[in-house]
Amino acid sequence: MSACGCEIEAESAGQRRILTIALVLNAIMFVIGFIAGIANLAVLCAALVVRWTAWDWIDLVVGGLIAIYVIKEAFEILATARRAAHSRRYD
Repeated sequence: MSACGCEIEAESAGQRRILTIALVLNAIMFVIGFIAGIANLAVLCAALVVRWTAWDWIDLVVGGLIAIYVIKEAFEILATARRAAHSRRYD
């Protein structure tokens, strides 16, 4: 690594926990951004297909698939939050 002074070393377990949470949040934000990019690309491709073929139903299919994915992810987030709340209650 370079000697820029930007390396952070945790001095306690609490600091390590905070740094780990920050790293996980960063990774989640990257994945969400990547998935949003794929969804946007799918919408653009659907628009091109509709334009070239006049198959209007393609737009509905792509939108529906994106909606199903978002709903599935929302339920997974809720389940994770419930598990975290449950584990804190009994720790």
